[in-house]
Amino acid sequence: MEYTSLQFTVKDLERTYQFYRNVLGFYIEKVAEDGGFDFLVLKGDGYEIMFEESAVVSKLHPKLSDKWDVGVRGSGVALNFVVNNLYEIYGRIRAHNTPLLYDIVEKHYGMREVWIFDPDDYLIVLSESLEES
Repeated sequence: MEYTSLQFTVKDLERTYQFYRNVLGFYIEKVAEDGGFDFLVLKGDGYEIMFEESAVVSKLHPKLSDKWDVGVRGSGVALNFVVNNLYEIYGRIRAHNTPLLYDIVEKHYGMREVWIFDPDDYLIVLSESLEES
């Protein structure tokens, strides 16, 4: 596999944009097609994550919309980002009052992690190598 692209539906693109840009400090791009603000793209080395509004996707794929109201959105999925500035990001997480699932903890496998949820309840795990510090 040369490249992976994941697509997530969200309730509000602007809220998602603000979270990933201002809280996590990631570069995230607004993409406009047909003159509108249609989706977001977060790119990294070998991956791309796209965010689209649920309402828009529901219109294109009505059979999917029934599934979104059942259970927790993203249940069983975690987006794990390996970073080299965990404490800097953690400061923004705290400043924006982002709820923590697990506070920063050092793991036996050589990583330091913090677990949070994004505004649409997708699980985000931010990891940093213990060797980075």
